[in-house]
Amino acid sequence: MKRLVSILLVVMLLGTQLVFAEEKTSGDGPTHFTFAQLSDISIENIEKISIGCSKCGLGLSEYFISSPLIISEIFNAFKDMEFVEDTSDGSAGGWVYGINFYMKDGTYIQFGTRLHIDKVDYNAVFPDTALEKMAYFHDLIENIDSSEWATDYILECQELDFLENVTDISYKEPITREKFCEVLYNMYAKTTDNPTSWNINMRMIFEDCHNEKVAILYLEDIIKGKGDMIFAPDDYLTREEAATILVRYVNKFKPMPVHEVYFEYDDISEVSEWASNSVQVISNLGIMEGVGENKFAPKDTYTAEQAIATIMRLYNKK
Repeated sequence: MKRLVSILLVVMLLGTQLVFAEEKTSGDGPTHFTFAQLSDISIENIEKISIGCSKCGLGLSEYFISSPLIISEIFNAFKDMEFVEDTSDGSAGGWVYGINFYMKDGTYIQFGTRLHIDKVDYNAVFPDTALEKMAYFHDLIENIDSSEWATDYILECQELDFLENVTDISYKEPITREKFCEVLYNMYAKTTDNPTSWNINMRMIFEDCHNEKVAILYLEDIIKGKGDMIFAPDDYLTREEAATILVRYVNKFKPMPVHEVYFEYDDISEVSEWASNSVQVISNLGIMEGVGENKFAPKDTYTAEQAIATIMRLYNKK
């Protein structure tokens, strides 16, 4: 997702004008209310949202989001949408797109071109704009080809621009060493105060990889090569390699306390000696977890969605 705020402002300005007053009237016409007024929602009280598309109701294609960052972006996109009280006796009709805002107290409010609040129906003043914006979010999520559990992480990663210029990435497929470094570097560059400025001679670092992002992580002692100036950028990243890289990043840029619990994975003997401590640290931090059946699978490859999930867990660690 490339800067939702900028895109949404363009979409909104095409269809209507933003209204920030508590309420307004248009001549002798009906009073206009914003969605935020009618729903009285506080972002802090939203537990999750679902956004769906159907000709006769939510559920035909419905996606759930629990990320506070993305929930905030979506709510802010609609909070100033205007509605007027419906004075007709007509039916609300079927939904094309709709969003459910689920509250922590178990209640929910359904947003669409029509709202039903306290037994009163309200119609959107600019229904086409509402539909266009809901369609944007629905299609954005639908077009992310990932496992359901990974959607929140990927949306956050996109919104924070950690996937900037990372091309040809398939979320369910193993991630290469170079792609992993690109995502990690983007987080480093966008979150590190006063990053070191390096005068890089690419030929003096790796013979088989001339990626400046990889070079900078090498110079920052975050990643290592495979000997003799070889990085093997197209090799798939293994889980123990990911653990080692992430722990180096934590130690240098984001030190945090570690609860000293020894994780006795059933395949602990398969962990390389150089990665043994990192596997324990990253497990203690909760940034990486086992793969089930009490196994860490150190030599298994790491998918792109798993890599993004761990990088986002690291970013969100306080």
